[in-house]
Amino acid sequence: MEKVVVAIIGGGPRSVYALERLLALLTTSPPAFPISIHIFDNTGRFGAGMAHSDLQSKSCYLNRPVNQIAFAADESVSATDTLLPAYLRLNFYHWCRQRFYETGNKQFDLQPHDMPHRYLHGLALREYFDAYSEALRELPNVDVATHSDDVTRVSRDDKAFVLHSTGFPTGFRFHYALFVTGHTPCRAHWKTAEARFHRGLRYIPYAYPLERVDIVYPGSRVALSGMGLTAIDICLHLTEGRGGHFVNAADGGLHYHPCGAEPAQIIAFSRSGQIYSARPRNEKNAADAHQARFFCPDAIDILRRYRGVTSVQRDGRICRQLDFQRDVFPLIVLEMAWVYYRTLLGDRFVQEASTTLIVHYQDFLTRPSRGVQCDIDILLSTLTQRFHQMAQALTTACPVTTRTTPAIEEAAVAFLRTLTDETVAPGDAIRRLRSLPPEAIKWRHPPDINDHLFDWEEIFHPTTQPGRSHKAAILEALERDLAYAEQGNLSNPMKAACDGVWRDLRAVFSSVTDFGGLTPDSHRDFMQHWLSHYNRLSNGAGIEAMEKLGTLIREGRVMIAPAVTRIRSSGKRQGYRLVGRKFHQQVDYLCCARLHPFDARRQHNPLYPSMLTAGLVRLWENRGASGESFIPGALDLTSDFHPIDCDNRVERRLTFLGAPVEGLCFFQNSAARPDSNSTILTAVHGWATELIEWMTQFSQTAQEIESL
Repeated sequence: MEKVVVAIIGGGPRSVYALERLLALLTTSPPAFPISIHIFDNTGRFGAGMAHSDLQSKSCYLNRPVNQIAFAADESVSATDTLLPAYLRLNFYHWCRQRFYETGNKQFDLQPHDMPHRYLHGLALREYFDAYSEALRELPNVDVATHSDDVTRVSRDDKAFVLHSTGFPTGFRFHYALFVTGHTPCRAHWKTAEARFHRGLRYIPYAYPLERVDIVYPGSRVALSGMGLTAIDICLHLTEGRGGHFVNAADGGLHYHPCGAEPAQIIAFSRSGQIYSARPRNEKNAADAHQARFFCPDAIDILRRYRGVTSVQRDGRICRQLDFQRDVFPLIVLEMAWVYYRTLLGDRFVQEASTTLIVHYQDFLTRPSRGVQCDIDILLSTLTQRFHQMAQALTTACPVTTRTTPAIEEAAVAFLRTLTDETVAPGDAIRRLRSLPPEAIKWRHPPDINDHLFDWEEIFHPTTQPGRSHKAAILEALERDLAYAEQGNLSNPMKAACDGVWRDLRAVFSSVTDFGGLTPDSHRDFMQHWLSHYNRLSNGAGIEAMEKLGTLIREGRVMIAPAVTRIRSSGKRQGYRLVGRKFHQQVDYLCCARLHPFDARRQHNPLYPSMLTAGLVRLWENRGASGESFIPGALDLTSDFHPIDCDNRVERRLTFLGAPVEGLCFFQNSAARPDSNSTILTAVHGWATELIEWMTQFSQTAQEIESL
C-alpha cells in the first residue's frame, strides 16, 4: 500500500502544536498503514523557527507572561478529550521551573508573571519538537523527517501534490499539508514610499532576524519606521545586544553603561508619535478574564440587524456589514469606561449606573448613528454624571458629621485601594481618605478624585501640554504608564480597561471583523488605523523592556520623533533626512521596524505567488453592498482554513494557519495559551483530526483498489 506523506511547511511554534496533536491522536489509535511526516523550515531551528529562534539576541523579550504560554492541548480545549500525559504538556512556566531544578541555571528561574526572553521560548519549543518527533517515531508505521529547506513552489500532481525546494528541485510528492509559515517579508508595492527607500543602499526593509541590522556601524545614526515591539527589539539589540548593560543606580533608577559599539543615536518615528503602552503586571488567571457587558456578540448581532448593509461575498455568503468606527467603536469606549469605573469605584457604582445606562445602550443598538462623538457622549452620559456626583460626595463627606450611604462607603473603599493598595472596612474608608498623607499614594495617581474622570479622547488621541518639550512629554507619559503597569491589570483602572477590553474580548473583535464582517472601506481602515490602537493600548512590551527603552530615551541614545515626521532620501550612499514641524535630522540608515502584513501577492519567497499563479489558491476579497471591494492579501479560506481555488473548489487536503489568514481573520499570530480553550490549539486539532479521517478513507480506497 502507498505510504501517506504529510508535509508541514514551516517549523515554528505551530509545527510543535501539530506534532503534539498527531502524537496524542495516533497514540490512541495507531495507524494500520505507513505515514511519513515531513517538516520543512528554512532556518533549521525546528520548533522555534526564525521568530522564536533559540539563537537570537538575548536582549529580546516576549510580551506575554511565562505562565500564559502553552505547547499542547489541555483540559480546557473543548474540541478534544484526547490529551498527552501531563509531563509531556507542561506550560512554559512549569517547563522553566523544571529546567531550573535540574540545572540551577538562573535563566530559568522565572516567576509565573515574568515576561521571558524570547530565546528561552525557542529553547522550550525545540525541546518539545524533538520530544514529540521522537515519540511519534516510536509508534508503529510512523516516520518523522525534517528538512532545513526553503519551499518555493507547490502544485497538484494527479491525486497528490508536489512541492519544490532547494533540497528537492525536481519535486517532493505529498498527499496532505499544513502551511504554518509564520511572519515573512514582503516586497514593497511600487507606489509606496518603501519602494523608493529600496533604491538606497542603506535601507533595511525587514528587521528579522536581527542580524540584518548589524550593518548599522558604531557611531552612525539610524531611523526606525515604527515604534512598536519590533522597534523595541532593534533598540535593545543595537545597545544591550552589542555589549552595553543596564544597571540599577543608587537613586533607584535604571542607567545604561555603553560598550562603544552602539549607534550614536536611534530615532524612532510613526504617524502618531506615540510609543506603546507597557503590558501590565498580570494579576489574572483564565477565570479572571473580563466578561463582555456591552461589547458582546449579542450586541453585534443586533447592530447587524439594524445598521448592517447587505453584501454578497464571493462564496455566496450573505453578510450584514458594519462600519467599525461608526457602529462598533462607541461600544468599545463604553465597555472600557465601565471596566475603568468598576475598578476605580467598585461594583456597586457601575451596577447602579447600569439601570439608567441600559436605556441609552438599547437605543444605540437599534437606531441610526447620530455621529461617533455624539453617540459616545450619550452612552457615557450616565457614567459621567454619576462619577461627578460620587466625586462630590467623596470630596465633601466627613466621617464624623456626614451621614454616608453604603454606595459612598464602597466607592471610598475602591478609590482608596486604587490610590494605595490598602483594603479597609467600609466604615473606615472615608476617614482614611481624609487623613491620607501624600507619601501613601502610589502608582503616580493624582490624589483628587476629580482628576480620575474617564477621558476616552486622551486615551486614543493623547495631547501634549503647551510648552512641554516632546521628549519631556514622552518620558512623563512613559513613567506614568509604567507605574500603572506595575499596579496590575486588575488593580489599575486604566490598565484594567485596556487589558480587559482590547485583550480579553478579542473573540468579540473577531466576531465583528472576520470573514467580511466590515464594509470594505471600514475593513481597510481597521487594518490601517484601529489595529494600531489595539497594539498601542494592549499589546506593548513588558515592564522590564519598557524601562530599558525609557532609560535609552532619557539618556539620549533613543529619540522619539514627533508625529507626522516624513522621510527624504539623501542619495544612494548618503542616508536619509527626517523632516517634521520644527524637526530635522540626518541619518545614515533607515530600517522598517514593523512586521509586514501578509500579502500572498508580494511575498519575497515565491511559494505563495506561485500557488496563486497555479490557481491552487486565490486571494480573499471583501465585497461591499455597492460593488466596492478590498483585497487585503490574505488567502481565500473556509472557516476551517482550507483554501478555495480559482475554480471555486475547496481543497480540504491543504490547511493554512497563522499569517496567511491575517486580513481574512484577525489575531491569528499569537502563541497558544493554557487553560483558555485556545482557538489556536483548537484549529490545529481540527487539522489533525481531519488528517486522520482522510487517512482512514485513503487506506480503505487503496485496499479496495488492491482487491480488484
